[in-house]
Amino acid sequence: MLLGKGISRQAFGIYRKVAEVNRIISAESQDRVIEIHPEVSFWRLSDRSPMQFYKGTPEGFEERQRLLSETIEEMPILDRQSARRLAPPAGADDVLDAMVAAWTAERFVQGRSERLPAMPETDARGRRVEINY
Repeated sequence: MLLGKGISRQAFGIYRKVAEVNRIISAESQDRVIEIHPEVSFWRLSDRSPMQFYKGTPEGFEERQRLLSETIEEMPILDRQSARRLAPPAGADDVLDAMVAAWTAERFVQGRSERLPAMPETDARGRRVEINY
């Protein structure tokens, strides 16, 4: 609580999995295992414009759904109701997050992904501190 704020419920919920990956990831494995953040990937899909709506709202879902529909033509993008039923207890927005993560992974495999920052620093174990998009 350095800034007088706690962590989000979501961050608390995934902490153990993040710590597990952090323990096993190496500088060498970063050629196959990458970190992505869905909102950064959506930012890229929107020509580097921030999303206008929070992802958990109907408007935020539609905004992200539209971006995916314009980008991934070979796969139908579910409506909010269908996405909500697909993988409970995950929310509809989580389904879109998974889809944009897959889009980013495909770009990475093709050598077309980008990263933040463009020139990342390395941590004490020699791993690049970066987010791919």
